[in-house]
Amino acid sequence: TTPPLSSLWAVGDPGDRLLSADGKDIKNWSHIERIFQKNPEKQIKVLIQRKGETIEKEVTPESVVGRTIFGSKAEIGRVGVALAFPSAVVTITSPDSFLGRDGLKTGDRIEAWLDSQGVEHKIHGLHETFGLFTAWAKDVKRPITVVVRPVAIVSVTDGKPVEKTTADSRRVILNVSKWPMFAGQTDRAYAAALGAVDSHLTVGLVKGQVVGQLNPGDRLLAWNDVSIRNIFHLQELMESWKLPQVKLSVMRDFNQIDVMVSLKPVEVQAPEGLITIYILDTAMLGQSSLPEFETLRESNPLAAASLAVKEAYDQTSLMVVGLWQIMTGAVPIKSLGGPIMIAKVAGDSAKAGWMTFLASMAVISINLGLVNLFPIPLLDGGQLVLLGFEAVKRSPLEEATVENFQKLGFVMVMSLVILALYNDLSRFWSSIVGSVIGAK
Repeated sequence: TTPPLSSLWAVGDPGDRLLSADGKDIKNWSHIERIFQKNPEKQIKVLIQRKGETIEKEVTPESVVGRTIFGSKAEIGRVGVALAFPSAVVTITSPDSFLGRDGLKTGDRIEAWLDSQGVEHKIHGLHETFGLFTAWAKDVKRPITVVVRPVAIVSVTDGKPVEKTTADSRRVILNVSKWPMFAGQTDRAYAAALGAVDSHLTVGLVKGQVVGQLNPGDRLLAWNDVSIRNIFHLQELMESWKLPQVKLSVMRDFNQIDVMVSLKPVEVQAPEGLITIYILDTAMLGQSSLPEFETLRESNPLAAASLAVKEAYDQTSLMVVGLWQIMTGAVPIKSLGGPIMIAKVAGDSAKAGWMTFLASMAVISINLGLVNLFPIPLLDGGQLVLLGFEAVKRSPLEEATVENFQKLGFVMVMSLVILALYNDLSRFWSSIVGSVIGAK
C-alpha cells in the first residue's frame, strides 16, 4: 500500500524544502509542478533541505493520466507532494503497536511534549510530530510525556471541514526506551513502524448515503481491490470511476472489512462540457494547513527584470501550447472563455488576495496580447500581415482589397466573440439563473 520507492513520498518528509530539481533552482510552487509533471518516469536529481542539512536524492515521477492546465487529459508525472502541512492528528494502525500500547488513539492530535524539567513545548503539524519520534528514538532513553487532544470533524462549511475537540486534553507517557532502534528511514516510515500514520485516509465525517456504510474512524485501504497509496491516489481513483457505487476495503476497529459504498454524483465543467464524476461524500480526519507564504524578492533590479521576463515567457509558452491544442482538436473549442470567464477568474483571484489578483490580471493581459497578434484582420496581427504584403508588393494595397480584408476580419472577430460568450453561458447559465432568482 505504499507508492513506488522512487517517489518523493518515499524519500521525503513533511517539512522538507525542495531547493532544486533536474539542475533547476526552485523558487516557487509552480516550478515544482512544471518540472515533475513534464517528466513522467524520468529519473530526476533533487536537493532537499531537511533540518538544516542539504540532502541529494534521486526520484522518478510516477506516470499517471491527469489533466493539463488546459483541461485536456495527458500523461503527467507525480511525486506525491503538496503545498500543505498535514495535521498532527494521528491514526493508530494496531492496538498492539508501540504507540497503541502507550495509549495513543486514532483521532488524537499531539499538541505538546514535556521536557525533563516539565516545561511544555508546542508541536506544530505532523511533520514536527514524526520528527520528534525520530529524535527521541536516537537520543532519549527516558519516557516522554505528550499532551494530546481528541479531534473530530463535526461539519463542512463552504467546502471546508470544521474540526472540533471532543474532550479535554490528556497526557500520554511514551515508553521510548521500548521502541525499536531507528534504522535510518524517513521520519514517516519510522512513525509507521511505531504504529502511527497520518489521517488523510481516515474518515472523520460521513454524509448523505454514506451514513451507515462508513463510520468515523474507518481507514480506507483499497478502492475496488486497488490499494489506496495516499490521498492523491484516492482522488485519481474517484476521477476515473464511472459507477454510483464502489467496494471499499477499510480498517474498522483494527479489523479489515469490505463494504459497498454509495458515491455522490457531481457535475463538473471539463473542456468537453459538463461531465458527471462520483465522489466519496465524506470528510477526512486529517486536514492540511498551508504554510506561511513567502514573497519572492530580488534586491538586484536586473535580476528582478530577468525573472519577470522568464515568467512572462513561460506563461506565453503555455498559452501558445494551449492555443495550438485548440486548433488541432486536442483541447475542445468549448474550453475557450469570454468576458464572463474573465470576470469569474478576476473575482476568484481577488478573494485569494491582491497578489493573486494582480498575477491573474497579468496572465489575462498576456493572453489577450497573444490573441491580438493572431493574423486576423482588425487585430494588430492582421495589420502586420497587411504591412507585410505591402512590403513585398512595394506599394500600398488597393482600397477595395483592404476594405474586404477588414470585413472578413470583422466577421471572424464577431464569430470568436459569439463562440466565447456561448461557451461562458453554457458553463455558468445555471449559476447565473440561480443568482437572479435567489436559488441555492
